[in-house]
Amino acid sequence: MADRHNVLAARGLLNARGFAREFSHPWIGSEHLLLGILGLEGSAAQALLRARGVDGEALRREVERMLPADVKPERARLPLADSLRRVIDAARELTGSGVLEEVRLEHLLLAMLRERAGMGYALLLKQDVDVLDLERDLVALLEGEGTGQGSVQLGA
Repeated sequence: MADRHNVLAARGLLNARGFAREFSHPWIGSEHLLLGILGLEGSAAQALLRARGVDGEALRREVERMLPADVKPERARLPLADSLRRVIDAARELTGSGVLEEVRLEHLLLAMLRERAGMGYALLLKQDVDVLDLERDLVALLEGEGTGQGSVQLGA
């Protein structure tokens, strides 16, 4: 079954894969998703993170240092870390069960906060982000807006 992600959510996940490859990490984790979100100019999720002072360059340095440079992925297709898989599953649950519902970038960020696991969440805490305040703003944003436009189908 294909998952419905809007265009920004799909780009965020693709950016996450790109960062994992760039750093030669053997998986795609929530830390890579966080970098992927920060790279999406004009997204509400990115604006909320920047408004809280999330420093993309400092975050990037932290993620890059997570594994030694000589660690190389063993597979051409990088697997999702368990923490990111839980974030994606939780984001799907946040959208409800409606056929027209789609996963937005903000659902992914909110799910990361609610799961309170993974390096993405830990990195936000390290940057002194008030995660409860961010969570409240994400909920308000998602309750006040529809699903947006420009959805795409991504294979499972």
